[in-house]
Amino acid sequence: MKKFMAALFACTVSFAAAAQSWNLIDMGVGLIIEDAEYDKVLKIAQRGNTWDMKELYEQGAFAGTYKGNQRFGAWIKGPVQADPVWYYSYVITYPDGKTFSSGRSGFYLGGHGTIPITSGSYTDGNWKIDFTVWNKKTNESRYVGSVQFTTTWGKPATGSWQLIDSGVGILDQSNYDTKLVVLNRGNRWSQKRLYEEGYLANRTQIFATWLAGPPVSTFTDANGFPIWMYSIKLTYPNGTSQEFGPSYFYTPGFATMFLNVAGGPLGEWIIDYYLVRRGTQEKVPVSQVRFTLTE
Repeated sequence: MKKFMAALFACTVSFAAAAQSWNLIDMGVGLIIEDAEYDKVLKIAQRGNTWDMKELYEQGAFAGTYKGNQRFGAWIKGPVQADPVWYYSYVITYPDGKTFSSGRSGFYLGGHGTIPITSGSYTDGNWKIDFTVWNKKTNESRYVGSVQFTTTWGKPATGSWQLIDSGVGILDQSNYDTKLVVLNRGNRWSQKRLYEEGYLANRTQIFATWLAGPPVSTFTDANGFPIWMYSIKLTYPNGTSQEFGPSYFYTPGFATMFLNVAGGPLGEWIIDYYLVRRGTQEKVPVSQVRFTLTE
C-alpha cells in the first residue's frame, strides 16, 4: 500500500509539474485571421520579415479588415493551458529606438496571444518585439525570444514577385526542390543540440534558412525565363559577412540554404535576402532574418 501511495504521489507531482511548464511553439509577425474561432485557433494568412506599411494601411490591415478579417500583428503561441497560470508581456522597440512595454496578458483558449501593430508615425525601419512569460503561481518570469521585422512605405520595384515567407529552422529535404517543409522555426538555437540531433550533417532534416515567394511561372519574361533570381548576404556575430548567389528559385518559388553553424561563432547571425534582376543584376532587398546561436 505504501509503495502504491508513493507511486501515486510521484505521478501526481509529475503531472503537476507538467501542468506548470510552458514551451514556445511559434511566434512571428504577419497577417492574422480574426474569424469566429480567433480565440481557439491561431490562423496565420501570411507571415514575413519585410512589410509595406503603405499597402497595409490602404488595404485595412491595421483595422482588421484586410481581405475581410485579417489584421497585421505579432503572435506568440505556447501549449493549451487547462488551468491558466502563464501570462505573457512584450516590449516593442520602434525604428527610432523608443520602446513600449505592455502589461501582462492572458493567453487565449488556444494557447496563443496576439498583438495588433500599427504604423503610427513610423514607416521605414527595423522593429523588434521581445516576449516574456510569467507564472502567476510560482512568480517565475522567463524571456522567450524576439520577433524582428523591417517596414517600408511603398513596395520596392519587384514587379509580380512578393514575399510569402522567410525564416530559419529545421527543414525536411525529402522533396527539396518541389515542396518547402518547415518542421520547426525559431530565432534562438543551441549549437550543441543541433549537432547532437544531426541537423548539421546535411542529411534529410537540416538546419537551414529559406525564402518563399510565388511560383517561378508568375515572374517570367516573354521567352519563359525567370525575371528574378535571389542572393543572400550572411553576416556573422563578429561583423564579417559572406555573399551567396545570385541563384535561381526552385520551380514552386522557394529557395533554401543549409546553415553550417558547427564551428560557430555564437551570437546573433543576420541573413539578408535580395532579389536580383536577371540581365541587369539590379538588387532589391526583400527580407531580413536574424537568429541567435547559443552553446
